[in-house]
Amino acid sequence: MIPLIKDIQGLDTISFLPLSVGWYVVILLSFIPLFLLLKLIIFWRQHPKNSWHNSAYKELKALKKQLPKMDDKEALDQFSELLRRIAIARCGREQCASLYGQRWLDWLEVNDPKKFSWTTKGKVLINQLYSNQQDEIDKALLLPLISATFVWVKANYRGQHV
Repeated sequence: MIPLIKDIQGLDTISFLPLSVGWYVVILLSFIPLFLLLKLIIFWRQHPKNSWHNSAYKELKALKKQLPKMDDKEALDQFSELLRRIAIARCGREQCASLYGQRWLDWLEVNDPKKFSWTTKGKVLINQLYSNQQDEIDKALLLPLISATFVWVKANYRGQHV
């Protein structure tokens, strides 16, 4: 007589995700590149390649790098012009283009995203820039101003007051 084949009884059903811990780690780690890609896309949309943010950042970086080699008056002139252009790009020509002297420093301090003390640390901008004297300008005074200007470039707001 031929024995009949019977089904195996008593096996549990297979769960929906019968993965080991290692597979869960691999799945979680695969989300990291997706997250980074999403952050990069958001950054590119906020700061397009041809935006004033990128050009100002590059100019500030170049100015900071060339600062030791530059003439004192030239460094101050270039920084002052770049700061004015950044302020106009952020807040508009009608708000800040006509300001000069102490009013310019007051406006910078009021509108600075991190509330940098432009009225005290930025005196070199009004004391030496328009002076006829050939006094030496300490370029070390420009470094905190350049760092504060980097904050203006990195901050993402479009024409609103801070």
